[in-house]
Amino acid sequence: MNFKLNNVSSLSQARWAAAEGFAFIAFNFDKTDANYIKPMAVAEICNWVACPNLVASFENTELEVIKDIYKLLNIDYLEIDLSTAEKLLPYHNYPTILKLDETNYKEGLAFRRSNKNILAFSLQSKNIPLSDLPLDMCFLPSDFNSLNVKELPYGINIYPEKEIEPGIFDFEVLEHSKNQWLNLVEA
Repeated sequence: MNFKLNNVSSLSQARWAAAEGFAFIAFNFDKTDANYIKPMAVAEICNWVACPNLVASFENTELEVIKDIYKLLNIDYLEIDLSTAEKLLPYHNYPTILKLDETNYKEGLAFRRSNKNILAFSLQSKNIPLSDLPLDMCFLPSDFNSLNVKELPYGINIYPEKEIEPGIFDFEVLEHSKNQWLNLVEA
């Protein structure tokens, strides 16, 4: 099982995720989101950390901007919604994590059958019936009730809390989320 730290906004978070063995770190490039990070800040972070798989998360972003950031930062995976994937992936071979929610998961699964660039799904809601999904391809929300999971998912989405003060985070909360799922693996 893999862990993905989302909305990474600082060197401290990236270093912590790398040290904890996270397989993915995701940066939010949606300029309308409070967790937006500038591409050059990500480049600087990646100069200081041996980044695991680098994920660029987008919503409300022009296709040209997505393509530019992908090239500029040598991104490993895009994380995009279905609407963006339908416009972008038929013409480009970008490894992709597709965001799904209760309104589009059936369409997302169908789209994946025709587009092999989608390597995983990132569930944005706990209201999707797990029985309808290939869990071995899904990142579940970290606060999903692990007791309801009959098989291990591909990964877990973990979101950091807000900074306590600049550069200072409560990493114990993140550690707890990770350990809850690791305990399930060991059981």
